[in-house]
Amino acid sequence: MPAYILTGTPGSGKTAILRQLEVDGHTVVEEAATDVIAHRHALGQMDVRPASPLTAASRALVACR
Repeated sequence: MPAYILTGTPGSGKTAILRQLEVDGHTVVEEAATDVIAHRHALGQMDVRPASPLTAASRALVACR
C-alpha cells in the first residue's frame, strides 16, 4: 500500500483533506504536533508557539547530537 505525506501552510486545507480521506475509508495517521496542540488547548494554553522559533530549532538541533 503506498503511503503519502500531506504538507502545506496553515489554513491550506490539510485537515479537511485528511477528514475526507477518513470518510472515504482510508487510514490516516495524524502528526504528533496536532495531538500536542489539542492537548495544550484542552489545558487552556491557547498560545502553543515557542517563545522564539530560533530557540525551538536550536533545542531540536542540540537534542539530535
